[in-house]
Amino acid sequence: MARILVGYDGSAGADVAVGLVAGLPWPVGSVARVVTAVPDVHQIRSAWGRMIAGDPGALEADLEAAAAPGLVRPRERLAAADLAVETAVLRGRPPQAIVADAAAWPADLVVVGSRGLGPASSALVGSVSQEIV
Repeated sequence: MARILVGYDGSAGADVAVGLVAGLPWPVGSVARVVTAVPDVHQIRSAWGRMIAGDPGALEADLEAAAAPGLVRPRERLAAADLAVETAVLRGRPPQAIVADAAAWPADLVVVGSRGLGPASSALVGSVSQEIV
């Protein structure tokens, strides 16, 4: 049995990651956990967040509720590949949230997509996959 954590943000790269997991042969009883991350209250309380969000806790809950439906498609795709599937909306910066969840769950493998940014763009914008590694 394998425990596969899949980071999913709805991007084309995330869809490729789901397709990779769905297309591989896994031992019977394997479980895929599809996660996405939303900002936590500490991130929302930044100066910009204070200007636009009267109640960071309420905004955090709204972001979590809005993110959950986005996990339906990858859940269905992995379930069709005979994997047991769990989903979760994590709070915090995606790299840290995914690593923490992988340790707590615990995952045998973490799979995330790539946006395909070049070296310059990755250096400026950052790369979730690179930070997870």
